Amino acid sequence: APVPGWRGPHALRQDDQAGLLGGLGRAEEALPRLTAGQGHLRRPLCRFWSRAAALGSAALVVCGVWSGAHVGFARTIHRFRRGQIISAAPWGQQQQWQPPEPPLMTFYMYRASAVDELGKYPFGNINTGNMDGVIWYLMNEVVTMYTAGTRCPRKFNISVIHRFKIQVKSTPELFKEGMNFGPRYAYDKGRCMGRCFPNNLCTGEGDCQFHYDKYGYTLGCNNFYDKYPFPDKPTPAQHGIWYTLPLGGRCARPTGAHDCTWSYEYAGNLSLLELESVVPGQGNCCHGHCTGFWDDQFNTWRTSQRVDQALTAFAKKYPWTPRDVGPAKCDFQWWKWYSPDRWEHRDPWAKENKSDETQKTVDDGNVAVVANGQA
Repeated sequence: APVPGWRGPHALRQDDQAGLLGGLGRAEEALPRLTAGQGHLRRPLCRFWSRAAALGSAALVVCGVWSGAHVGFARTIHRFRRGQIISAAPWGQQQQWQPPEPPLMTFYMYRASAVDELGKYPFGNINTGNMDGVIWYLMNEVVTMYTAGTRCPRKFNISVIHRFKIQVKSTPELFKEGMNFGPRYAYDKGRCMGRCFPNNLCTGEGDCQFHYDKYGYTLGCNNFYDKYPFPDKPTPAQHGIWYTLPLGGRCARPTGAHDCTWSYEYAGNLSLLELESVVPGQGNCCHGHCTGFWDDQFNTWRTSQRVDQALTAFAKKYPWTPRDVGPAKCDFQWWKWYSPDRWEHRDPWAKENKSDETQKTVDDGNVAVVANGQA
């Protein structure tokens, strides 16, 4: 127990490091030489913990602060596993190892949709993104036709960005593998299509269900900079993230159980008209409204500015809510599960595409092929 004068977990200046023995869980006691002074004695424990943790065993840590007439200190044994503190007990006592618990994370997600789309179905089995990911999606597919100029009307009649406050807690099975998120599966009308790559090639429901059965209904994600599974090339939204929210994991407050990995609160919306009004211009016009917001589509700096302008627009519309509640996260390491990839890649919409290709519409004498229901 701490002696009188001990004021908390501040590490003393340590000229001698704890010498570690060969056996795990044992440490050689090595007390530091205590020197007079004040400020230089207040050194964070983490500096010593990190050195001991790197050796992968246990270490004796001497804690204390200078307290005027004498130095108070307390000795504790800290055990490490893979660089993490797993127990801390007074020297001479033993503690059973407890696996670290997945953290509870809170941050905003966003989803672009038509005005009436959100309330049609229970919230889940959908894809969302951080603001960077949603801005790139809008810029690349909704308000433009990729590299072929303005798209009007907007794809799927998308006209609003919804914001959600999400809480996430991974299952122990997934966290044990060093991750809080699984893969970002694509959902179409509530159906899991697996991981979808360019040209609509997806791994199918079997991929989804196999991993949901094994790890629970964990959130999925992909960082744009990983270029996997899509987008598979560099984008101007370098910090973009897309997510999967499986309905089977939704609950009131995440516990990390297989059926309780995430919760949400609705946190407002912003119409595209409100967003586009931030930057007047003539670069993109639709239904009598023009904007310069989407100018320089492939410029990285300009895309980052668009993201910041969108976040600012939310903050101005909802001043009583925080601009941000925490950084968006994604730590899925796809190569752990899918290198090599044993799941066959197929186009689940192939039959629909073949049927759609027979439908032709004539406009001013020109034939337009309707594919995937998108003109």
